[in-house]
Amino acid sequence: MKSTKQFCFPKHKHDKFQDKSFDKYFDVVDDYIDCDLGLVDIEGCVDYKGNNASLAYYPYFNVPNQIVPALKKIGFTTIITANNHAWDYGFDGMKGTVRTITSNGMEQLGDYFSAQESQ
Repeated sequence: MKSTKQFCFPKHKHDKFQDKSFDKYFDVVDDYIDCDLGLVDIEGCVDYKGNNASLAYYPYFNVPNQIVPALKKIGFTTIITANNHAWDYGFDGMKGTVRTITSNGMEQLGDYFSAQESQ
């Protein structure tokens, strides 16, 4: 098992990001994430409106959807969404984040639509 503290999308990357891949940003850590269970915490929402609309940085985060397949490609298996930015965009933001993560074939821990799902 490997884990990392958190992933935030800084403003200088946000301003330059235009529907690109994150692969080049993660080339340097690719060899370190080879494991059965790789955990990463994304601080904020992930493309909650779809089509990378309304990307945002501090103090309310909404990162591009390309982050999820890039994290999966380098070996992360699970994205932790339980953090102080999970509800930056309310329930819609949480739903969109979960949708983006699961539609890319990754697991998520932290946000659930019902008490039953959280079990």
